[in-house]
Amino acid sequence: MSRRRPARAGNGRRAGGVSGADLRREIEAKGINLFECYTCRLCTEEMQRGILTLTEPYRKAFGEAEWRRDLFNEPVCPTWDYYRHEAYTAYGRALLARDLADGLAVDPADPRLREVVYTCLLCTGCQELCFSRNRVPLMKPFMELPREVWDIHGILLAERKWLFERHGWAAVPEGLAALAQRILQSGTATGEPRRGATRWIEATGSEVVDLSRAGRADVLLLLDAQAPYERALWPALAAMVRLLRAAGLVVGVLGAEEIATGLAVLACGDVQDYLRLNHEAVRRVAQVADRAGVGCVVTVDDTGYLAWTAPAKHYGLAGDLPFPFAHAVPFLHSLLEEGRVPLVRPVEMEVVLLDSCHLGRYSKVLDAPRRILARVPGLRVQEAHLRREYLYCCGAAAGVPEAYPAQAAWWGRKRLGQAREVLHTGRTVVTTSLVCGAHLRRIAAGTGDALEVRDLAEVVAAALA
Repeated sequence: MSRRRPARAGNGRRAGGVSGADLRREIEAKGINLFECYTCRLCTEEMQRGILTLTEPYRKAFGEAEWRRDLFNEPVCPTWDYYRHEAYTAYGRALLARDLADGLAVDPADPRLREVVYTCLLCTGCQELCFSRNRVPLMKPFMELPREVWDIHGILLAERKWLFERHGWAAVPEGLAALAQRILQSGTATGEPRRGATRWIEATGSEVVDLSRAGRADVLLLLDAQAPYERALWPALAAMVRLLRAAGLVVGVLGAEEIATGLAVLACGDVQDYLRLNHEAVRRVAQVADRAGVGCVVTVDDTGYLAWTAPAKHYGLAGDLPFPFAHAVPFLHSLLEEGRVPLVRPVEMEVVLLDSCHLGRYSKVLDAPRRILARVPGLRVQEAHLRREYLYCCGAAAGVPEAYPAQAAWWGRKRLGQAREVLHTGRTVVTTSLVCGAHLRRIAAGTGDALEVRDLAEVVAAALA
C-alpha cells in the first residue's frame, strides 16, 4: 500500500466515479464519526476483559457474576491473535478506512491489503468491547449506550463496499470471490443445482412438506445455501424437524426453490447483489408463506438470520419482512417454554456449549441455548471460558475458510482447544451454528481430534420420547 497526502474531495477518482469522499459519505450516512475512536486499543490488547470485570457496573451490564480471572491474557480479536500486528485489528482497519476516505491510493492486487481487510471474520468481537461505543458502561447513567456514533462493524462493512465499488472483483481474494460467485450464479455454496436441496429429506426420512409444489404448513423451515447440500449437516436438519413435529407442527420447506442469503457476497463488499439476492428471497418466501398458510418462517442458518434482522446500516433487512421470522434456536426455546416439546429420555453425557458470533454475540441469542440444554434430562453442560459476548470466533464465517484456509484452521483448532480444556469425561462439542459446526467438524476430522461436534438440535432431539 502506498501512502500519499490526504486528497481533496474528488481526487483519486477512477473512471467509475468512486472516490475517498464517497467512503466518508457512506460512513457518515450511518451516523458514524470516523474520528470518534479513542485509540485506547481495547480491541487489540490482552487482559482487558479480565481487568474490566473488576468493575461492578461492567459485570452487571454484561451478565457476569464475578471477576473473570479466566479471561486474562485472552485476545479479543482472532486476527490480532494470529498476526500480532495492529493492522489486523479493528483499530488498524478503522485507520485504513480514514486513510482511504482521505485519498490513500491502494493496489487492489496487493496481498497485504487483501489480507488486512478480508481476514477479518466480521465476528463483532471488537464491536462488543469497544470503549468508544460502549464506554464500558460506567457512563450508562449519563448517556445512551451503545453510542451508535461509533460503529466499527458499520465501518468495516462500508470499507469493503467501497473497495468493491472502486476495484470490483479484483480486490477480493480468489477463494472468497469464488464462493460468492457460486452463490450468485447457482444459489448454493457448493455450486450444485438447487434441486439438490431435497436430497437430505429422503436420506434422513424427514417428514416435511415440499411447499414449492403444493401443500400447507405451520412452519416454513429455511435451510439457506449450505446446509441442504452438505451431508454432514443433514442429521441436524432432521433433528430440528423431529423437534418441531414433536410440538405438533407441520413443517414445510422450499425444496428446489430454496433461498440463499449469501453472507459471503456481503463479505466481498458486493452490497448491491447482496441486497438484490435477499430481497428476491424475501419475495419468494412471502409468496409461499402466504399461499401455504404459514404461521412463522424459521431459519436454521445463523448468517441468514443475521441478513434479515441486521439494521440497514449493516445492510440488513430489519423491519422489511412481511412475515413473522425467527431463528430455530429461540423458536425451539419458545416451544419448550410452552410445554409443547416433551423431553423425557435421559441423555447421560457431558457436553461443552460454544456460542456463535452471528447468533450469539451479534443477535444476542445467548440465554435460549442454555435454557434449552438445561431441560434435557441427564445432560451435563460445561461452559467454555470464552463464552457469551466474550466468545472466541472459530474462523468459520465471512468466506475466510475459502480465502485463508490456514488461518481459519488455526482459529478452529484454538476454539476446539478451548472446548477440550473444560470437559472432564465427555468429548462432545455443541454448537448453535450450522456454519460453525461444519467448520469445527472438518478441523477435528483433519487433525484426528477425538472431539465430536454436534448441533444443539441433535443433542436435544435425543431426549424425545
